[in-house]
Amino acid sequence: MDVYARRRLVAAGGGVLVLILIIFGISQCGDDDEAPITPIGATGGATLTAPSKDDFISEADSICSEANAALISADEDEADDPVQLASDRYDIVNNQLSELQGLAPPEKDADLLDDFFSTLQDRVRALRKLNLATERQDDAAAGEAQAEVDAANTEVSTAAQEFGFEICGTSEGGDAQTQPGTGTDTGGTAPAPATPTTPAPTTPAPTTPPDTGDGDGDSGGVGPG
Repeated sequence: MDVYARRRLVAAGGGVLVLILIIFGISQCGDDDEAPITPIGATGGATLTAPSKDDFISEADSICSEANAALISADEDEADDPVQLASDRYDIVNNQLSELQGLAPPEKDADLLDDFFSTLQDRVRALRKLNLATERQDDAAAGEAQAEVDAANTEVSTAAQEFGFEICGTSEGGDAQTQPGTGTDTGGTAPAPATPTTPAPTTPAPTTPPDTGDGDGDSGGVGPG
């Protein structure tokens, strides 16, 4: 092969190489154009929209209404079983707290909602203490726990009113009921005992002794002549 033939062969090979590089570059550009674009701030999941405060209150009050009904049912069904009653009341309020915290919170009045959840957590802890004290039949510990329950109930009610709840924080199903045989309450504020009334003294009417017909003429009759 002469020199000119080798030059033509090298030139042809270089042209093929350049053509391959051009085609490869074009294909790479096409891949870049077709690559998905991830928006700034996207996390790959659906973005939750905060509900309005009214919608949140409606959902929360529905949960609280069911919890109140369950508490009333427990008070009626477990009245003769103080240990089971205390356990049921703790479970109901604890589940209520979990369901409420599972709701998407509104943006408005977030601080007030946090305060409500904090007081409800205090109530759950107090009911747990009362439950344990009842199981152990420890009247002293039960009395202390009951005082904590009463204080927590008041705080829950106040915080609920400040946020704007209509049912959450009410006393439905939370009124105290004395557990038979323990003297402890199941939760809530006990109603004040009725004040006994003392009947007014009565003055007996004077009585007149019967007229026997004897004596000094007291009967008004005619004496012997």
